[in-house]
Amino acid sequence: MDVCLSVCLYVGLTDRLASFSCLLTESTQELCDQLKATYRDKLKDICKTDKLCITTMVRPKMSKSFSLPEPETRDDFLTYASSLAFDPDTVHKFLRLTEDDRKVTNTTPWQHSYPNTPECLEYWRQVMTSESLYLGRHYFEAELSGEGVHMGLTYKSINRKGVERGSCITGNDFSWSLGREGQSFSTWHADMEAVVEATSVFTRIGIYINFDSGSLAFYGVTDTAMTLLYRYKAELMQPMYPTVWLSKKDNVVLLVGPKDPPLMKSSTLPAAPITPMATSLQNHNSLTAVV
Repeated sequence: MDVCLSVCLYVGLTDRLASFSCLLTESTQELCDQLKATYRDKLKDICKTDKLCITTMVRPKMSKSFSLPEPETRDDFLTYASSLAFDPDTVHKFLRLTEDDRKVTNTTPWQHSYPNTPECLEYWRQVMTSESLYLGRHYFEAELSGEGVHMGLTYKSINRKGVERGSCITGNDFSWSLGREGQSFSTWHADMEAVVEATSVFTRIGIYINFDSGSLAFYGVTDTAMTLLYRYKAELMQPMYPTVWLSKKDNVVLLVGPKDPPLMKSSTLPAAPITPMATSLQNHNSLTAVV
């Protein structure tokens, strides 16, 4: 009799534990499904309303990337080329976008009726691209026209409303840019200028980024050759957004597609594949120029 009661009690507890286990599993699954559904709904709402949903171009990170040779000819660089366009939500009111948002012109004092969004670059006459670049190697080209025009890259966190110099791509330690000054060029990083001793005034500039090696370089580009103007070594931790600053009226920047022919007059260069001009090494926010 006692044996029978013990067996029945054991069987009853086993059945109840199995029921509890099943209930716990089903409840947990139901909670997970509800969380996933809520997350999807919230994400859809954010994507509908958030104007800062910017495309990030990511190159595959290869384990042997450090062993790959650096590009030398223009065809080599074009294997990493990206097609870019400016983002109307970030454009300053004195800048005009044309040609499918690939061309920007400083029309000061004429203003334009772009929406006043939180992403708008309000004080400095700047505009960012809709796309960002991250991981691996990237390359793009732009035609520059006018003294005081600057082309560079920055992080998404740049202050878009500030009046201080750090809100410009020349004045903070997470932006790197090249500017035309008269018949020469200057590079800027962390509000520090380095004059580029170029032998020609280029209208087309190529920018090459290698996230794996921490390299960011500016090139003068023609149909026959590429001239290294300046190279920075830095620890690139975030996606980079191509950004321009048009400091003077009638400054123009045109983003060039990988297969686009020159649209503005280019200088003639010697027939060398790459002519190094300068390199800058960045370490703990200190810069050392090596010419």
